[in-house]
Amino acid sequence: MQGLTLLALPGPQPLRLALGLCGGNRNIGLVWAGLGLGIHPVIALYFACSQLPIYTLPRLLQAWLRRQA
Repeated sequence: MQGLTLLALPGPQPLRLALGLCGGNRNIGLVWAGLGLGIHPVIALYFACSQLPIYTLPRLLQAWLRRQA
């Protein structure tokens, strides 16, 4: 989903990278919110680990793109 979102959107590369990241990962957060506290802790850990890139990768991409410019 990240790659498809990245390729489908117009605009500058930094914006497309950030939107691709969010577009590929946002559904897991919605599933997690819908399940609430009724899920097994291992599944909650999996969901938490899958959400981590949403918050860390934009910052890493920003640093990487600054070096590329």
